[in-house]
Amino acid sequence: MPMLPVASVAVVFTALFRVASAVVQTATCGPSDDACSTFPLPDTKGVSLFQRGQHAEKVSASLAIEHLEEQLRNSSQFAERSDDVLTQVEDTLKAISGSDRVPKVLLTFVKNIKANAKKVEKQLRKEHFARGKYLDGKHAAMVNCGIKLSKAVGRIEGSKASSPKNLAKLAKGALCVCRKGEAKAMVEARGCADQLKCRANNVKIARAREVTFIKALRKVECTRTSLNTKNEWAWLFKKQTTIKKLMLATDLHRKKYKNLNTGSGGITVKKSCKYLAADKAKWHSKCLKAQNRATANQCYYHGQMKTACATYAVCYTVSVKNWKYAQRIEKRDMLHRMHAWVGAKKISCLADSIKSLHGKLDFSKTSMAHCKTKTCDKACKKALDLSKSINRKTPARKSCKLPGKPCVRGGWSPRCAASLGTYVPIYRVGPRKSSVCSLKRAALSLKARNTKCHKCVKKR
Repeated sequence: MPMLPVASVAVVFTALFRVASAVVQTATCGPSDDACSTFPLPDTKGVSLFQRGQHAEKVSASLAIEHLEEQLRNSSQFAERSDDVLTQVEDTLKAISGSDRVPKVLLTFVKNIKANAKKVEKQLRKEHFARGKYLDGKHAAMVNCGIKLSKAVGRIEGSKASSPKNLAKLAKGALCVCRKGEAKAMVEARGCADQLKCRANNVKIARAREVTFIKALRKVECTRTSLNTKNEWAWLFKKQTTIKKLMLATDLHRKKYKNLNTGSGGITVKKSCKYLAADKAKWHSKCLKAQNRATANQCYYHGQMKTACATYAVCYTVSVKNWKYAQRIEKRDMLHRMHAWVGAKKISCLADSIKSLHGKLDFSKTSMAHCKTKTCDKACKKALDLSKSINRKTPARKSCKLPGKPCVRGGWSPRCAASLGTYVPIYRVGPRKSSVCSLKRAALSLKARNTKCHKCVKKR
C-alpha cells in the first residue's frame, strides 16, 4: 500500500514533543533542587515563592512545547512546514532559556532532537526504497502485458503441430487436397456420363433404323409383337436377314450401354458410370466435412487471437494508466521526502548549535543561521532521488493482428486455388459429334468445387 512519508515524519516529531511535554509536566522542584530553577513571577498573596516558582517553571516550559506540539499536530505536511517547525523549535528553546536555572529534562529534550532527526532520515530511506519497489512493480506491469501477449501468440501461432494456427493451416490443406480429389471424381463422372449419353443415342439410332426399315416396306406399321396374318409372316420371312441384322445392331448398342453403366463385359465396376457417379457424391460429402472442420479450426484460431488481443488491450490500458498515476504521485512525494530530509538535517544542525553553559541554554546564532541555508545536497539526492525510475518511458503498444475470419470480406475463405493442375480422365469429357463414343483421352484443367461459406458459430 502507498505510504505517506510526510505524515510519518510528523508523527515522529509530534511524539517527541509529546514525551518532552509530559516529562516537563511531571517534573517536581524543591527550594534547593538542582533539577529546577525559579522563573521571575509577580508577587501573589496566598502563594509561596516556592510554589509560584515551581508552577511558573512548569507552565512556561509546558506551554511553549505544547504550542509547538499543537502546530505539528495541525500540520499535514511536515516537509512543507519544515522552516516553520525550525522557527518554532528555536523560539520555544529561547523562551525557556536565559533563566538562572533550567530543568534538566529540557536539556535531555534538546539532546534527543538530533537522535530523532536520524530516525526521520532512516524512515525516509525506508520509504524511498519501498516507493522504488512500487514504481518498479507498476512499470513491470506494463512490460508484463507485452510478455503475456508474446507468450499467448507463441502458443497460438507457434511451430507446434497442435497450435491453433497450424491446425487451421493443416485443415485448409486437407480441404484443398479433398477438393482436388473431388475435382478428379467430377471429371471422371462427367466423362463417363458423356460417353454413356453417346451409347444411349446409338441405341436410339439403331432402334430407329429398325423401325424405319419396316415402315418403308409396309404402309402400315408392323412391329415384332403384332404379326398376326399369314401374309405378314411371309413378308417377315423374306426380310428376316435384314431385320435380324438391325436387331442385332440395336442389341449390341444396348449391351454396350449396359456394360458402361453397370460395369460388365470387359469394363470393371470402378470404371462404370454408376460407380463414378457414386464416387463423386462420396467425395462431395467428404469435402463438405473437411470444409466444416477447416472452418471450425479457423474460427477457433481467430477466437483465440481475438481473446489474446483483447486481454492485452485491457492489460496495457490499465497498467499505463496506473503507471502515469504512479509517476505523478511519486514526483510529488519524492520532493516531499527531500523536503523532510532537509528539515531533519536543519533540526539536527539546530541541535548541534545549542549548548548548555552553567545550567543555561546557550544558542550559537551563527550556527543557527547556517542551519537555515541547508538544501538537498548530493547525499540527499543519492538517498532519495527517484527521477531515473520515475522518468522511465512507457513501453510502446504492441500490434496485435487478427487472422482472417470466415465469411467476412477480406477474411478467410474455404476456396482453394483456381486451378488444381491437369488430369487425364478415363473417358473423354465433352459431347460426341458422331456415333463413335470411345474417343482419345485428353487432359483437362482441374477446378475446385467451392461450396457456400459457413460462418463461425457463437458460443452460448
